[in-house]
Amino acid sequence: MDLDKLTPRKRTEAATALAGFLRALHDLQPRPELAARLPREDPRLIAEDYFARSEREIAPKLQRTAASALLNVFETYLGAPDNFLFKPTVLHADLSRDHILIDNGAVSGVIDFGDVSWGDPDYDFMYLFVDFGRAFTEEVARRYQHTDIEQLRVKLRYFGIVDQIGAILDGEGLALEGQAEAAWRRLRELLRNT
Repeated sequence: MDLDKLTPRKRTEAATALAGFLRALHDLQPRPELAARLPREDPRLIAEDYFARSEREIAPKLQRTAASALLNVFETYLGAPDNFLFKPTVLHADLSRDHILIDNGAVSGVIDFGDVSWGDPDYDFMYLFVDFGRAFTEEVARRYQHTDIEQLRVKLRYFGIVDQIGAILDGEGLALEGQAEAAWRRLRELLRNT
């Protein structure tokens, strides 16, 4: 999906379609035998692990103000208990521009369900935020009937930053050419906007 190629009306329709898709996905109640097969991770342990790794491996490679902003993002996120008080839902967990199909200017499908898991429903807004920006993501969230847009903003910044860190740290030797550089660039942009 390329937002720049959509008219304002088609953008609104795309936001509505994506909100409907996410609402339907997050409302799924799979049978217990299927639900047990979906990956489920402890979000606090993951955040603590990324914090420790970022402190060791990412912060030293950033300018002082960016490194300070990075550590502050983790401390703020980990220090807010509400960030971990969510009802786990079925997630797509990779709802990026490359996985949203458009036909004649309308959302026609979503592909690549290889990362489906249990988790924080707010995570499914993260790639929309990284790929399309805050305004479009919040439009999707409002149409989804999200109950706390302000908390979503904070979480999206955190999720976006952690995604870039994951691409940098875990992509070594696996990432396609240019992906690590792009992740560093997006990380610095996200840290400037925190």
